[in-house]
Amino acid sequence: MGFYAPAQLVCDARRHGVEVRPADVNYSQWDCTLEGERILRLGFRLLRGLAAKDAAAIIRARAAGPFDTIDQFTRRTGLLQGAVSRLAEADAFGSLACDRRQSLWDALSQPKSRSPRPLLDPSDPAVDPLADLPAMTVQEQVVADYQTLGLTLRPHPVSFYREHLQRLGATPAAQLANLPHRRQVRVAGLILLRQRPSTGNGITFATLEDETGTVNLVLYKSIWERFHAIARHSNAWFVRGRLESRHGVIHVVAQHLQDMQHELTHRVPSRDFQ
Repeated sequence: MGFYAPAQLVCDARRHGVEVRPADVNYSQWDCTLEGERILRLGFRLLRGLAAKDAAAIIRARAAGPFDTIDQFTRRTGLLQGAVSRLAEADAFGSLACDRRQSLWDALSQPKSRSPRPLLDPSDPAVDPLADLPAMTVQEQVVADYQTLGLTLRPHPVSFYREHLQRLGATPAAQLANLPHRRQVRVAGLILLRQRPSTGNGITFATLEDETGTVNLVLYKSIWERFHAIARHSNAWFVRGRLESRHGVIHVVAQHLQDMQHELTHRVPSRDFQ
């Protein structure tokens, strides 16, 4: 939907009572689809690096019945290790009772080319099974979600830092509506997008997201230039600024930026329209 990132649309849908289910090799289509009146299934198109032709191969092979194991999935779809690994990294094998880390490990045993399989097939019962791997923590899962999908259905990454942010005086996005016009505020979160309209006289508009919602930020040219390295390259900010709240329209005019990306420990790509 152009201006809005998928993460924003998914969050808004969930706030309105829509159940959103993850992308999965046994259920997803290329596009997001409805599985009930208020149930949305994420589509393969959201998985970074997965080609449309690979998604089509999954859907064709699935017509014969659901997949039960990753090895069976690979044999039926004909996908090679690269595509299978991308699906595993995106946790798309959930219906196979295989968690993200184990499925990625299993994906590494799949063929890299279309040459014949080795005589000792990892799926053969005579071959020693792969070692069980420790499950990823929730925070590790969230990081992986953003890296592979650009969104998460698990707790928002900023939620893990809320106590720390409260000590720094940061106001959650959902509480800004309760504050008076022109109040000095602090907000923190992920940067979903940056936009600089040609008619904006050098003003950059950014959308910041925390676990409670989004904040519209206004960065005048002087602020953009003063904090250029953070403004242009960091995708997690701690912002001090002035709240503008009139007639139900709320935004924060940024006066100071601080890089928060190192605290989130990963890079979440933003959608930028410069």
